[in-house]
Amino acid sequence: MKLYLNCVIETKCLYCAVEFEVRKAKFKKTGNYCSRLCFNKFRIPYRKGIWKKCKICDMGFYVTPNRISAKFCSQRCNAQNKKNLIQLLSCLQCGKTFRPKRRSQKFCSNYCNNANQLTSEVIACKLCGKKFLEHKSKLKQASHFCSAEHAIKWSRRNQVLVSCKVCGKQFSISKSSAKKRLCCSRACLGNLTINNFEQKCYDLLDKLNILYFKQHKVEKFTVDAYIPDSKLVVEFDGDYWHGNPKKYFKFDKIQQKHIIHDQNKNSLLSEKGYKVVRLWESDVKSDENYLKRCIQDIIDK
Repeated sequence: MKLYLNCVIETKCLYCAVEFEVRKAKFKKTGNYCSRLCFNKFRIPYRKGIWKKCKICDMGFYVTPNRISAKFCSQRCNAQNKKNLIQLLSCLQCGKTFRPKRRSQKFCSNYCNNANQLTSEVIACKLCGKKFLEHKSKLKQASHFCSAEHAIKWSRRNQVLVSCKVCGKQFSISKSSAKKRLCCSRACLGNLTINNFEQKCYDLLDKLNILYFKQHKVEKFTVDAYIPDSKLVVEFDGDYWHGNPKKYFKFDKIQQKHIIHDQNKNSLLSEKGYKVVRLWESDVKSDENYLKRCIQDIIDK
């Protein structure tokens, strides 16, 4: 027996006397035999068990002395034998023959079990007309459906497709509220509503004869006004909501939230190459020419 590199051992098989190499870690388990065949042949004279024939698959298998009473070669054959011992029963409701999974089972399915009990009644689906079992507690409902999908389809039968006036996205809505609802979400509704201060600023921009877009989407933000020729973003900030430092020395939670949002908005738009101008409500109301001066100075540059 030789040792190479502290991991491989060269040894001789005890059955066929052939020299072979084996790992040091496996030497204690199978290191004395070159193959599994030699291992089994060497052990045959020393075995004390017997060979038996499986009652299910007729395959021979070896049984050790402590398992002399074994009748099957594997757990699969044992399970198959248990199934064969179970007698076929006839369903008490429909008369169909079935193999019960438990001793107390008397019906082939849950459908027959519910039908046998006087707690369900056969009723037709309002959408497709398919008959199904419904519990008596739900019979007082106005309409019955065989599945949740059919219930959803029935509830949306009178809906129409409407396009949002802000983002243009199409959404389904009932005919009665199609004229009242103009937007697909709360975010779009907020962009659609314009207060008096913003309307005044739009009137002043109209007098300048400049091409601009109201409530326009730039990148991922919706801005109050966008002038595409000079790539200028104009924001009309209310003194309270956006926290005018000339009027407020301490900011509450709402003002702090809007200030952080405005700073992030300015930094992202400036990185993308946009010019951002913010006009305070008090400055525009005190001097109407203030808006014209600010925008013209940036356009002239």
